[in-house]
Amino acid sequence: MRNKLLSAALLIPCGASATTVVAVQTQTAVIISVDSKPTFHGGNGREILPSTVSKLHQKGSVVFAIIGLDNDPNVGLYFRDVIADSFEENDPFTTKISKAEKAVEEAIQTEIYLLKQRNKTELEHLLQEPYISGFFMADYSDSSPHLSVRTFKMELQPSPHLVAENCGGENYICYSGPRDTWQKEVQKVFSTTPDPLLASRTIVENDIKSFPEKVGPPVVSVVVDMAGVHWISTPK
Repeated sequence: MRNKLLSAALLIPCGASATTVVAVQTQTAVIISVDSKPTFHGGNGREILPSTVSKLHQKGSVVFAIIGLDNDPNVGLYFRDVIADSFEENDPFTTKISKAEKAVEEAIQTEIYLLKQRNKTELEHLLQEPYISGFFMADYSDSSPHLSVRTFKMELQPSPHLVAENCGGENYICYSGPRDTWQKEVQKVFSTTPDPLLASRTIVENDIKSFPEKVGPPVVSVVVDMAGVHWISTPK
């Protein structure tokens, strides 16, 4: 299975992902919808997982979602904090992305080094993934919405190789998830659902139904526009 990025003019394959994230950039806003199912690799075999986890995070007017490796509590590594601490709220969006890229890459290098020392089995599993970690980031600044995606993968040499997948411009759609038939399904939903918020949530809901072992409720969405950041949870 492969993670995919789709836009009206651009089709870009990336890596595999249990988390489903759908992001849409229009002329006036960025919309991101995610599932809330926790997944787990490694540890001591005694898995104690919460029923749901937060996969969307906010710092000021910036919203980001993490895909792939999210944390390693054994060493106090949390990519949520790595990304949030990497930039200032008044940085230009390109600077925020650049700083987050650097911080995440350094964190991955540290994680790989530590896994070599304590858990080679987990390291092998991590390096077999199409990508190690990545993030979606969005904000509204300079009178425009912005959306960009970054993924980090391992090349032959033992250091993470950055793969930057950019979404930008009007009516771009980014998808990360377990669906093989991504192109057909995503295009179908957006072509039949004029409301991009509803369309993004529908895609996540469809993945929850199709891949319950990897994707789970509730669906959480956020809209970033000139008025600010608006959180939307699953309607009761």
